[in-house]
Amino acid sequence: MAVQTIRLSGATGLRIAADVDGPEDGRPVLLHGGGQNRLAWKGSGAALAARGHRVIALDARGHGDSAWDPDADYQMATMGADLLAVIVQLGLDRPAVVGASLGGITALEAHASTGHADVFSAVVLVDIAPKVESDGSRRIVGFMSAHPNGFATLDDAARAIAAYNPHRPPPKDTAGLAKVLRHGGDGRWRWHWDPQFIAAHAEAMDNDP
Repeated sequence: MAVQTIRLSGATGLRIAADVDGPEDGRPVLLHGGGQNRLAWKGSGAALAARGHRVIALDARGHGDSAWDPDADYQMATMGADLLAVIVQLGLDRPAVVGASLGGITALEAHASTGHADVFSAVVLVDIAPKVESDGSRRIVGFMSAHPNGFATLDDAARAIAAYNPHRPPPKDTAGLAKVLRHGGDGRWRWHWDPQFIAAHAEAMDNDP
């Protein structure tokens, strides 16, 4: 079965993009990290689908091919509500949710909003925990907001990432960064998310981490 890209509606009617792979009887839902998009799960999704799971990888609101919220509503409660709305639309019964960073917080927020009802068969947290360390969060938000005018080339973006995370080997081919950057009409590469998403979280970190 080829990967299908579908369009769903979030809790407020905002367009949510998703990739679906695998047979009809699987349940995993994959949620990417802040600043990423559903393509971050491409390899993992293919591996799960090959093992007989139906996999749904979502773009969070304001990320990837999902719509940007005109009111800049990127509160975690809203993102959690988006997840629950998508699960209802897909007719999923107690899906297993795998969330990286922002995606993990989204799953926790969705679970809390139901009064911790038995809506998930499992929640897997990647690079996140229920208790978040504020200094680490500020460092992440600082990196994500550091280049509002984007980059002249993908190599420039790769160098910025390497400076932020020097312990990670740099990519051999920077073409893969095109998955998380968009090429603007001015020729510059900018992160593929709504700038208001990170602005709202930066303000929250400054006021009440």
